[in-house]
Amino acid sequence: MKIAKLIIAVLSFAAVLALALAGSAEDAALYTFQNGVTFGMSEAEVKQALLDSARLDEAGWRTAEDHGRKRMSRRFEGERGDYLGNLTCIFDQDRLTSASYEFLPGWGFKAEKAAATYERVIRDLEAAYGEWEQPAPGELVRLMNAILPSDLYDTYGDADFTDARVWRSGDGTLYQFCNAGAEPDRRSITIIRTSLTGLNGGERETVRFGRYEQDGDKSDGPEPIEWIILEKDGSRALLISRYILDAPVYHGSRTDVTWETSDLRAWLNDAFLNAAFTAEERAGILLTDVDNSRSQCCERWDTVGGNDTRDAVFVLSYAEACRAGSPYFADDVARMSAPTDYALKRGASTQNNYRSGTHEADGRPAGSWWLRSPGNIQSNAAFVSNDGAWVSTYVNNDHLGVRPVLWVDLESDGFRSGNDS
Repeated sequence: MKIAKLIIAVLSFAAVLALALAGSAEDAALYTFQNGVTFGMSEAEVKQALLDSARLDEAGWRTAEDHGRKRMSRRFEGERGDYLGNLTCIFDQDRLTSASYEFLPGWGFKAEKAAATYERVIRDLEAAYGEWEQPAPGELVRLMNAILPSDLYDTYGDADFTDARVWRSGDGTLYQFCNAGAEPDRRSITIIRTSLTGLNGGERETVRFGRYEQDGDKSDGPEPIEWIILEKDGSRALLISRYILDAPVYHGSRTDVTWETSDLRAWLNDAFLNAAFTAEERAGILLTDVDNSRSQCCERWDTVGGNDTRDAVFVLSYAEACRAGSPYFADDVARMSAPTDYALKRGASTQNNYRSGTHEADGRPAGSWWLRSPGNIQSNAAFVSNDGAWVSTYVNNDHLGVRPVLWVDLESDGFRSGNDS
């Protein structure tokens, strides 16, 4: 099963919420998937849709902040205060990116009703989405790592899943996990839908251009660089390396710095450029006017991006990679990338001191990669962590990697000479 075929899915909770509202499994109309809640909605829009479809008013919601993302959750109880379930919505920059609904049908009513409820959930999902797959335990762990934002993974990622099923929707792939406990009267069911597009979701066009050491064995020479096409404009294309290629620091000393004066910019446009491309290939790379204005920075941080630059090679800004509505990445999973063996030898890490858990991209442990925007203070820089979230760290951190970005002319002799696709 490949994450690369996942696309954005439509969320719906009205019938699921009816389980809590009705207080009885027999009376609940589960999974109609018709309530109009979709990925990309703001918090206000989600609340209004749930009010319209399931009579959920403003009261009862709990919120929490986590590295720029907002978690909004609501607990549901039966008539005697019995726990029936919990709805969790994750917002990144006030846009819905993930949601889950958990309920324990054995809590609040008798065991025979719990078993009947569980079977009904399975039947309804089968009726809605048809055939399903049951991943092997190792594959399930990988999927949970890749699909869930750390917020949800911290809650569900270590659970002992005895029944996990994957459904594919008619217009793409929709992951929904039904997780059952061992005891029939205590079976918990967690339904998770996550917006997945981008590098690990959806088909992304790739090309090979230039060569750089990647397998860590210099005796066999450098390997072709695989690039993902982020954008096309006529014969021009914006490329980002599929993998984290190396592990240079953003700047050699911890001091106030901008992209214009950073060592990373100097390295990319000299050492990397000349190592990865021949003179003929470099002729196919277009100089780019790089926007470093305040609009490219995180609005929550009181730092500045410095002067605009003109570069052959650069890295993405916070706005380009992480802000809601990014044209290149829909969510955390789409931003995840794995370092090459060479990058690992150079110091790139797949561990994360800021967030828990390990994660995978393209079947390999994911790492962290630099953005050109400043971090929360001027001597820090923003970066994408191994779980795809955005964070800030000191500029001389030597455990992060780089995913070079460049514009090329696809019809130029220089690009054609180095295109190994």
